[in-house]
Amino acid sequence: SYWLSDYVLGILKSPTWLVPTMDFIDQKAILFDETEESTHEQMQCHRDFQELVTSLFLAHLAEVSISEEQFEAFMEVGLSSGAVHRALAEQLLSVDDFLSFKAMMCKHNADLCREVVTVEEAVDPTSPALSGLVSDVVRSSLESGLDEWQLYD
Repeated sequence: SYWLSDYVLGILKSPTWLVPTMDFIDQKAILFDETEESTHEQMQCHRDFQELVTSLFLAHLAEVSISEEQFEAFMEVGLSSGAVHRALAEQLLSVDDFLSFKAMMCKHNADLCREVVTVEEAVDPTSPALSGLVSDVVRSSLESGLDEWQLYD
């Protein structure tokens, strides 16, 4: 069962996993700001992300002839016995948790805003309007404790 845990960790680091998931996150992060209320668009985005992750994951498991049921049984036994790597369990379980997903997306949105500030300052260091707005969003994110979601970096 350790080989399956290692295999799944490998999946989560592979380009066939990272490219589609990070593209999705990059494109949809703008929907997630600092407001506490969750919008319909955010909830739909979460459902779309769940579908993406499920389809990618099942395709990878099919490559080694592991069914969804076999994997679920492995996770149940592995979680109780400690055979499943903690990071793997957290990543997979957070896909079903909207609040974890929202926190990840808010953090990513703040990271993208931070990149915009850096580029804007490099292009025109005297442009305070954009820089001030984005800095406020980034500062608010950091003050909200979103940096605890480093698992998703």
